[in-house]
Amino acid sequence: MTRIFISYRRRDTAAVAIELEKELGRAFGRRKIYRDQVSLQPGQDWLRELVRAIASSDLLVALIGAQWVGETDLSGRTRIHDRRDVVRMEIATAYAERIPIMPVLVDRAAMPRPEDLPLSVARLTRINCVELSSDTLREDIARLVQDVRSLPRRVRSSKERSADDLVGMWASENPGNALLHFTFHADGTYEYAGILRQERPSGSMIFESYQAGEYFPGEGKVRLDAIHANSSRHDPDSPEENYVNRPERADESEYVYERSRGPADRLILVDRSGRRVPYRRVG
Repeated sequence: MTRIFISYRRRDTAAVAIELEKELGRAFGRRKIYRDQVSLQPGQDWLRELVRAIASSDLLVALIGAQWVGETDLSGRTRIHDRRDVVRMEIATAYAERIPIMPVLVDRAAMPRPEDLPLSVARLTRINCVELSSDTLREDIARLVQDVRSLPRRVRSSKERSADDLVGMWASENPGNALLHFTFHADGTYEYAGILRQERPSGSMIFESYQAGEYFPGEGKVRLDAIHANSSRHDPDSPEENYVNRPERADESEYVYERSRGPADRLILVDRSGRRVPYRRVG
């Protein structure tokens, strides 16, 4: 384990980031540690360089202070919910590149709640973290260095590479009265939307379902771990039973998948009952 990317907010944990960079540099070599203010050169495309640096790292250390989620704007939205937020992009890029992340809570900062974060970075809250305190910074960093030394060197596995097979937008073929749609994102999250329509003399009965969560591909299979799920129902025959965006149980599911490339880029998902559903790429 040698190449380390330090992610932090300058207005929150800059001083700790500087000290951490020094100690990690002593332990693993100064050139193997990336911190933006030192590593970025004038004239570089900063976004492209950040992505390159993260993709070539063995570990991303995420310093989380009291202001890590960021300031609140006029609409009441925190900075981490802005897609242009650099810290959010760093964490999401690490997930997309399958780079291990070590969350570090600074000066007794609390780990944010998953519901307070965008889906692309919410899983960070489930990773076991370490703590640093300004009062015992040298000792805490020394322990962190030992933690980093104990981590196995990153090797990109066939399971990680198989995520490339799924990334994109997929719509079910020959839908009939049901249209199913999956979107697999490069950061390891997915969205699913299904619409079932039945025509009746009184009108159309429509049932819609939605899921969002994380997916874990590998060895010709993909496991879906839903985090959010809801459904809506519109039935002209029984309007008193209709509902909109009703929360549903978020379950785990698993599929065997098959890919066929060419003029018709297709994905076939086979559930545990053996039901096969073909999808075509739409984005």
